[in-house]
Amino acid sequence: MFDLVAQGKEPGQRWRKKIRDNEWHIIGRQAETYAVPWDAQLSRQHARIRLAKNGIEVEKIPQSVNPIFFDGNPVEKFLVQANQHFVIGLTRFSLYPSQAYVTLDAPRPIHQLTFSDEFLQQLDYRDASQRINVLSQLPELIADAANEEQLLGKIANVMLQGIPLAEVVGMVDASRGGESVAIKFWDSRQEFSKSFQPSESLIREAVDTATTVLHVWSDQAGQGSEYTLQQHADWAFVCPLRGAAAKGQAIYVSGRVGKLGKKLTTELLHDDLKFAQLVTSTYANVVELESLQRRQAALRSFFSPVVVEAISGSDPDKVLEPRTGQLSVLFGDLRGFSASSERLSENLLELLNRVSRSLGIMTSCILHGRGVVGDFHGDAVMGFWGWPLVQPDAARRAIQTAIEITRQFADSQSEQADTTEGLLMGLGISSGIAVAGKIGTSDQVKVTAFGPVVNLASRLEGMTRYFKVPILCDEATIREVASGPDGAVLPNRRLAAVIPYGLNRATNVYQVLGTGSSDNFSAEHLAAYANALSRFENRNWTDSRESFEILAEKDSAARFVVDFIRRHNDQPPSQWNGAISMPGK
Repeated sequence: MFDLVAQGKEPGQRWRKKIRDNEWHIIGRQAETYAVPWDAQLSRQHARIRLAKNGIEVEKIPQSVNPIFFDGNPVEKFLVQANQHFVIGLTRFSLYPSQAYVTLDAPRPIHQLTFSDEFLQQLDYRDASQRINVLSQLPELIADAANEEQLLGKIANVMLQGIPLAEVVGMVDASRGGESVAIKFWDSRQEFSKSFQPSESLIREAVDTATTVLHVWSDQAGQGSEYTLQQHADWAFVCPLRGAAAKGQAIYVSGRVGKLGKKLTTELLHDDLKFAQLVTSTYANVVELESLQRRQAALRSFFSPVVVEAISGSDPDKVLEPRTGQLSVLFGDLRGFSASSERLSENLLELLNRVSRSLGIMTSCILHGRGVVGDFHGDAVMGFWGWPLVQPDAARRAIQTAIEITRQFADSQSEQADTTEGLLMGLGISSGIAVAGKIGTSDQVKVTAFGPVVNLASRLEGMTRYFKVPILCDEATIREVASGPDGAVLPNRRLAAVIPYGLNRATNVYQVLGTGSSDNFSAEHLAAYANALSRFENRNWTDSRESFEILAEKDSAARFVVDFIRRHNDQPPSQWNGAISMPGK
């Protein structure tokens, strides 16, 4: 594997990039990977390169204007081998073998010094102007980096500009414990690009102590060991990155005494150490920010915005731990899929796409309403409000979300009538005390809610198929809405007292109105239903049946009560307490 190094007229006009495959790649001012934006003498696409057996093949693109010089001659096509170079415009392109690995063969230093961040921050620059000028480039360089490799290359280039004594700069990663230290990126000055063999013991010392560590192997030119002569390194220091996201990572800087023209003292490196610490701190902040952005992006795939907000800046385990609270729970179910699949057996893939979009409506509406998507049960979705942050308007949010789901589902049905005919949406909402949080095992965890209120919401959703209405709520939810800050009550009516299937206690069931033309009842109709229901619950079934039958022509809930009365031959059971026992889920 080879590295291609581009060096322009100015020190900052530089990059070092690996050539990893034998595909053709473009060099030019506007190339994708090997861009040279600083040199106007390059065409937007000037040359093609690809990996060859002993180097890289280079071909001039016919449309490019200026020549490519190799060995001092303009050429159209040629092979560049290791440690050779070619020139386009004012930019020199050099090819070097990618020889980089940590070594344990570095000799013991004659001096080892450690420097805390506090000590380095207190140092005053002896030559501040050049350092400040280089540091001022950092924000723009970081912003322009399209990927990690570009960012590392720009950080290394800044270090080489700001530390004139440095020969090589590398980004290393010792986060894998006992495994070998990884070299993420390295770069060097033009005259020294043969190999990079940083000292593993120096890296481990700096990372383990979380301090900048300096090793000096020779303080006079020409006095070094075989290692220092090969590496052109009489000294090296390592600055570890701070922060959880960058744990184990560090910047390695090495140089040689020969550049000084005098004996090396640690005071001569103070400016370099301080500069390196500032760059390292900036780089660590970028790593931490990118890690946070990745975590938030990943969390958004699983958690609602309200959960992500609660986690930000807090201990996730503490925020997500299960706890008891007042919740409003919504269950939504898409019904009729089996029947539709039989009818559309020749177009099942399209039907599945439509069903997925319908389920997407439920989840997106829950998230938009600042709820938490707790679980998926077959074709059903469960969402809840009131956790991890207390939401005094949880019940209202749940009802408004259900209404919005119904509206969007109706629009979807009208647009996709060919493949969604027969699909129905049922939504059940209940409110009360429940436990919510992260539950599971070490292998699998999820955020959800559980308790009687969750079971009731599921049963209410199931009842929508019997009453043939889109949204049902329990009394606690309606009561919570009625006690809201504005005192407004969403249109609703009590349908009956029922005993949900599999449960023992009766609950009053309410229909949320205003969700479509099918529940646009007049005030007289609603009053007649309420009077008929009162007579029904007081065991006056003959009169109530007559009233319900009048209403049943356009009222599916009235038809359900009429059918219940008929099944019992117009006579309430002897132990009947006014509640309808549901025949199923």
